[in-house]
Amino acid sequence: MKGVFRRACTESQAARYCGAPIGDGDYAPGLLRFHGGYPTDTRWTEHLVDLVHPQQNRQIKQDDRSSAFVQISLYKPEIQVGMSSTAPLPESEWEEIWAIWGRGISMGLGCRVCAGYGQPETHTGNVLYRAQLIGQGQAAKLLDGTGEFRPNMFRATIRGHALRLFGGLTDASTADRLVDQLFGSAMDKGTVGLLGMGFRDADLQLDAFGKDAYALTTYAVKGELTWLLTQHVSEAEDQALKKLIVALTRFAMLLGGFGKSWRRADQQGSTSPSPLVLHPPGHPRKGNFVKL
Repeated sequence: MKGVFRRACTESQAARYCGAPIGDGDYAPGLLRFHGGYPTDTRWTEHLVDLVHPQQNRQIKQDDRSSAFVQISLYKPEIQVGMSSTAPLPESEWEEIWAIWGRGISMGLGCRVCAGYGQPETHTGNVLYRAQLIGQGQAAKLLDGTGEFRPNMFRATIRGHALRLFGGLTDASTADRLVDQLFGSAMDKGTVGLLGMGFRDADLQLDAFGKDAYALTTYAVKGELTWLLTQHVSEAEDQALKKLIVALTRFAMLLGGFGKSWRRADQQGSTSPSPLVLHPPGHPRKGNFVKL
């Protein structure tokens, strides 16, 4: 919690609230005491087992086999956090402190924040780009066969397009390094990317299409895709990153969409009066997303 708060502080704020270095690796104590956070109910015990399935090498570089890995994650928990001060502070300063906390948690909390984990419901700072999306397609499956919508498909798709485009401009190792610098990497010691992603669904429907051996799980979703800046950069770099992520998002939309089966265009006629309206269950338009 202290680390999340400190990274959103200016140098003077960090010294006042979190402590200032006094030499030999020691720090003078700051004003604030951080009491951690804990879930407010037992919802955190549900959906603890998560799957991570790296497929970049298989889909972009070469036809290698890929395997899914199990990780433990909390699914949409509500967490209460606490802070106190060693000296009385005016209400206006407490408002500033909680504003700093809001900016800090907007960068993500915990691991794999670049892939959409650890994101708050609302982001109060460091937002590069927002887009309202609506679409539907073939859903992924859990180990028990249940369908699941996975928001990190947006990051995976755009990361893949970035690697393809950079691969046409420079050598392979430089392209890999640039993509890891932008989007992060879990390889070796891990790399924290400059860009983080969050997706907040406003309406999500899981359904099925087809029968027997040809049955597929499908999703229909509407929500907000947010791209975030995870580190402090110069104004020029901020503008360059914004132009890049906007262009990559539009490029992905132009090629047809996101996620599983995005390459397979739907050939069924739409029964919707508007392309911005979800198609009825049972008539999925695979990988089809439009921007609101």
